[in-house]
Amino acid sequence: MMEFYQSGNESDIRIMYESIEYLDPAQKRIYNLLRVIQIKYGLTDLGRILDDLIEIEKGNRKSSKLKKMLEYSSLAKHFKGMKLSGNTGD
Repeated sequence: MMEFYQSGNESDIRIMYESIEYLDPAQKRIYNLLRVIQIKYGLTDLGRILDDLIEIEKGNRKSSKLKKMLEYSSLAKHFKGMKLSGNTGD
């Protein structure tokens, strides 16, 4: 996840966006249970529904998380090149 901090190229935003989780822990648990049922009983329609669900959820990632990550990234890049200068006690 810290690749965006180290890379410094145009894909920084894409890497940050792709690192945001799109399912919370409860949704992951339900998804995995449904996937087990789908595989166990060979329910291809359920498999298609689950695949569609994942695609929809990937598109609905939290924009507030992305905004905060962009802010932190830009601050980190800003301060990366700065040298700290302070009072030396003179």
